[in-house]
Amino acid sequence: METHLCAACSAINPRQPYHGPERLKSGNGFITRIFYSHSDSLDHITISAEVGQCDMCYLFLQAMRNPDAVDPQWEYSSELFDEFSDPENANTAAFGVSVKDMTYFEEDMVSGDIDNPEGPVLISITFRNRRIDEAESRCIDVAVHWTDPVTVTRIISHDLILVSSLPEKLIQILQMRDITSDNSTGSPFVTGLIKEWMRTCDEEHEICRKRRAASKRRLPTRVISVENNETNPKLICPPANTFEDYVCLSHCWGRSQHFKTETTSLEDRMASIAFSAMPRTFQDVVTITRNIGMKHLWIDSLCIVQDSEEDWNRESAKMGRIYHDASITIFAEGADSDDGGCFVSHNSREKRLCRSPMFDEIISLFTSRAQSPSYIQAQGQWRLPLHQRGWVLQEQILSFRSLNYDLWEASWRCPGFQGCECVPEGFLRVSFTHQDSKMEKVLSDQWAQIVEKFAPRKLTCSKDKLPALGGIAKEFSQYWQTDYLAGLWRHQLREHLAWSVPVRTHSSCVRQTSRPPEFRAPSWSWASIDTNRLRMQSMRGYLS
Repeated sequence: METHLCAACSAINPRQPYHGPERLKSGNGFITRIFYSHSDSLDHITISAEVGQCDMCYLFLQAMRNPDAVDPQWEYSSELFDEFSDPENANTAAFGVSVKDMTYFEEDMVSGDIDNPEGPVLISITFRNRRIDEAESRCIDVAVHWTDPVTVTRIISHDLILVSSLPEKLIQILQMRDITSDNSTGSPFVTGLIKEWMRTCDEEHEICRKRRAASKRRLPTRVISVENNETNPKLICPPANTFEDYVCLSHCWGRSQHFKTETTSLEDRMASIAFSAMPRTFQDVVTITRNIGMKHLWIDSLCIVQDSEEDWNRESAKMGRIYHDASITIFAEGADSDDGGCFVSHNSREKRLCRSPMFDEIISLFTSRAQSPSYIQAQGQWRLPLHQRGWVLQEQILSFRSLNYDLWEASWRCPGFQGCECVPEGFLRVSFTHQDSKMEKVLSDQWAQIVEKFAPRKLTCSKDKLPALGGIAKEFSQYWQTDYLAGLWRHQLREHLAWSVPVRTHSSCVRQTSRPPEFRAPSWSWASIDTNRLRMQSMRGYLS
């Protein structure tokens, strides 16, 4: 992964800033910011990036095309699918970057005005405390300041980050990256990254090792054998109580739903499933499963006989446990049908880590870290696309490890961390244990959030409203030894019977509420209606 830098990028002198360092109040702490002059105008960066092929100018240019894309001071907010974290319980001394007091000789300082419209393009480096979910390598932000030629005003973009102190194994993988072949999320580089995430999870995450040890990993009634690369996959029925690793697929079928197992095709599926006849998503997931060294794959539309009510009722009741016990669940997030596929093409220059040796000294000057290789890259924002399919929510929550393919990149999620191509070393995760004194409130709030997220989702069969949450309910029942009543829990009835459909919604969201023609749940349950907006109102303060 050789980085090409132009003369302007290479000439940045860590000891000759344009402005700063300045120490600013931020939240409960402080940040240190320093500015460096880069070039005279936007034109220089454009030519350098597109003609001169400077990798760092290319990242600067991409950031400048998205001004104010990211606020570097944004506070961490827990996603629904995160284990709940509590900053009050964290050892705050362990979180943050130690910033040295730096004194420059007056002759080394360039007293420049960063807001001067006639000023040069500036690069600012901000040292800040890291968030509770963040690795220390990620708490140095990079911003580009330049003058808009039309409005003649200064503009800033916060879409970059300076990364350092990456694990040696990860650096080796990054250095081997070939940008000519790394043109999709199915490239050898991405496969190598996934294998490293798996290795780290297996060998270094204590919470993941405990989860794997506790999981039975019993093979489902039917699985697809993909062991032999030279032959077509086929459906098999493993002996009862066979314990082996397997992969699950979470996907959108699409309207056609043409490739599935039915009574008439079951025997043929057991003999062979022609790889060339599979829809693109299935082909991609077979390839992924083989690449990561797994032999068994479970896909609902192929492993459940779709026109057999008896088989569907029996196997669908096990789906929560099937996803829970899988070694990895692959989410085809970017495809709206089985023909969409997992792999997407991308520009590897946009996501690569750009080696920036001139910033190695800046890091060692301003922090207590030893000098180590540093890289500039586009700011990674962890995000899970909003799924519309009802069953997917259960699959997301119950899956032990998730490998996600969206429209931008491949990403990983396990109990220990979550990572992606643009944040390969991953974000840390902090979670409660079930013995925690606050766990009851956490679970109560989490169930309410799950219902609110689930209610607007689409289901092919309206009667699946409650079954699609059945696996999650079974997991909650391990903590709450109480009755589960049509989407509500007996010990929370007073609170959660106060569910409602908001009268007012966002101007772009028209409220849509109806009751299905067939009985699905009692009228006092939220599951009795179809709506695109639901609120699980907490009445704890009023009813205590």
